[in-house]
Amino acid sequence: LDPAGMREITELLLDLDQTLLLVTHHLDLAERLCDRALVLDGGRLVHDGPLADVLSDQGFLAEHRLA
Repeated sequence: LDPAGMREITELLLDLDQTLLLVTHHLDLAERLCDRALVLDGGRLVHDGPLADVLSDQGFLAEHRLA
């Protein structure tokens, strides 16, 4: 999506009053929309917990090709 489209879809999702399941590689989008993250690498679960933990760990981001 272009920047305007990304803003529109983000605002739409933020306005929904229900549980969302978001699958993305866009960590900036996930940061705006999600509190919890499940991170998969090579088909295995490597993190299940607060998204803030993932975003604050540069080593984890690099190890799992997210940075």
